[in-house]
Amino acid sequence: MIQMGHDNTNTRQRMSGIQNPNTVIIPIGHTVPSLFLLQQFYQLNKPDEIRIIFVHIVQPRTTNFSLDMCMPVGSSIVTTNIPMDKQQLADKRRLCLIYVHHARIHGFKAKSVIYVDSHPESALVQATKQFGGDLLLLWAPEHLSHCDRMGRDLYKYMIKHSSIPITILPTTWHNFQAF
Repeated sequence: MIQMGHDNTNTRQRMSGIQNPNTVIIPIGHTVPSLFLLQQFYQLNKPDEIRIIFVHIVQPRTTNFSLDMCMPVGSSIVTTNIPMDKQQLADKRRLCLIYVHHARIHGFKAKSVIYVDSHPESALVQATKQFGGDLLLLWAPEHLSHCDRMGRDLYKYMIKHSSIPITILPTTWHNFQAF
């Protein structure tokens, strides 16, 4: 079970008997999290108490390759078209669907979002605000691939600047405890 700090909203909900599920924000990529570690998370938590938002952040590529699609990013008033390869976007969508399907098999309410942003840290902060995140699940730096520079930078930034509590998953499930 996720333990939250004292919050007037949560207190009012408990007193009225209406309890919204806690929202857990989980950044995903090709290297983390492993479905095995997430399965441990699912087994140790109650599905009716948690809503999961998987956030996949894609940095636009600056290299020269065939760009045949533009994704609108930004507010409805000011929009910036960011070039995006169709195949890359399809791969990201498939990855998100795998994580959402895995969570739903275990009974959790889950959805995923893809952010295209050259600053992954700000995209994750925006996602926590937009979806009302109560907890951010990050992966221990030693669990990240040596090639995953974005994951390491994201970890360092969120440890310092996150406005919501963070839980760091250990590298082995033997140390994993329920929230």
